[in-house]
Amino acid sequence: VPATLTIDGEAARTIELRRRGDTYGHWGRAKRSFRVRTAQDQRVGGMRTFHLIAPELDAQLENALGYRLARRLGLLAPHCEFVRLHVDGEDHGVFELTEAIGEGTLRRSGRMPGPIFEGDLIGRDAWRGIDNELFTNAGTWDGGADDGAARTDAIAPLRELVELVSRPLDAARAARLAGMLDLPAFARFSLLEQLTQSNHVDHFHNWKLHWDPWRRR
Repeated sequence: VPATLTIDGEAARTIELRRRGDTYGHWGRAKRSFRVRTAQDQRVGGMRTFHLIAPELDAQLENALGYRLARRLGLLAPHCEFVRLHVDGEDHGVFELTEAIGEGTLRRSGRMPGPIFEGDLIGRDAWRGIDNELFTNAGTWDGGADDGAARTDAIAPLRELVELVSRPLDAARAARLAGMLDLPAFARFSLLEQLTQSNHVDHFHNWKLHWDPWRRR
């Protein structure tokens, strides 16, 4: 629905507001999550799209702390903070404001704009009739440009990456793979998993990969 957003008494922004999530934790209780999209010239802290997540599960707090740690390690991570939300004058309490990863995330992190590939084959996004394996079929990924729009020419690096990791590595293929990956970033990502004692990426969901067209990694 069309709506307006006011933050701490600032001028109202024009937004689109919708419910967020397809699981019980988001919509099955009295306090529900939202997704907000602003007008192009009325961004919030550089963000055009962000989520207002009802923090009714412990995992929401873990996410916020995990993003903060990831940024301290120099990793790409969305902006996340806790806010108090009023809807039509009614106090809805505390929500987790989490940025939708996109071009703004890249720019604020000092990265060059480029495709962000999303691999998430779960629930309604799962395929039927084929194996839901992200690293054997590049076609199961969502390939988007830096502005989130679909673009067929952006997926070439992902196709090469999947082709490399889906077959046994010889010396030449291993060298090419090392040349494509930002190995220090993957090392920091591994450190994040060890520090948090958690791992929530696997062969079929929760991946986001950014291709830097300037560094070719």
